Amino acid sequence: MLSYDFGFILLYVAAFGLSDYFVKVMNLKGYYLFLYYILTGFMGFYILCSSNYISNNRKKKSKH
Repeated sequence: MLSYDFGFILLYVAAFGLSDYFVKVMNLKGYYLFLYYILTGFMGFYILCSSNYISNNRKKKSKH
């Protein structure tokens, strides 16, 4: 496993914990919980697209 893979795993665990804490503190349920996860997903996708992470990984995979 590459070192940056391990870093991504730790960031994922931290982000999941913070998200779980936020949901618990804000007492989100039902529609609002669904909306929170949809908005979080869109923000994550936007960040990956704006940083060219997705297009760079597609280029690397197509070379192999």
